[in-house]
Amino acid sequence: MEKEFIYIAITGPESSGKSTLAEQLSSIYKCGLVKEFARSYLKDNNYNREDVLYMAEMQIQLEEEAKQHGSQLIICDTDLINFKIWLNYYRYEVPTFILNHISKRRYDFSLLLYPNTKWVNDGLRDKPEERNLLFDKFEKELQNYDYHYAIIDHLAEGRSIQACKAIDAFLKTY
Repeated sequence: MEKEFIYIAITGPESSGKSTLAEQLSSIYKCGLVKEFARSYLKDNNYNREDVLYMAEMQIQLEEEAKQHGSQLIICDTDLINFKIWLNYYRYEVPTFILNHISKRRYDFSLLLYPNTKWVNDGLRDKPEERNLLFDKFEKELQNYDYHYAIIDHLAEGRSIQACKAIDAFLKTY
């Protein structure tokens, strides 16, 4: 049975190039792009658990709306695993709706970005020294939920080439 929509999630620690890669892949594959809602919502580092929950709900809504853009392939600039790690990191309880969303395997394939890019302080990011620790948490979550994923660790234009090879290999087996 062929699935109507195929979701590819870009995930990983802060400042690992998720947004840049998501936009590149959307352009290469001429497909739908779900931008990270949190980027447009947050204006500074001051937020609380309710803000994170709201951003997760809006991210899910944007993913649903992406189905209306006429493309079977949908690139997501973040995923709900990111929200789970975010909440856990700040010792907040992770609500059931996030856990349910993750366990339904909403994302058919994930690209886990290795944090070997230069860390950029954009006013929202605050843990440059913990990116490798967070990378390990992302990988463990992907494994815990038995997600199909590939680690993307090339830099510059090699990053999008490596990502395309991983997506193409996944799509051949899908």
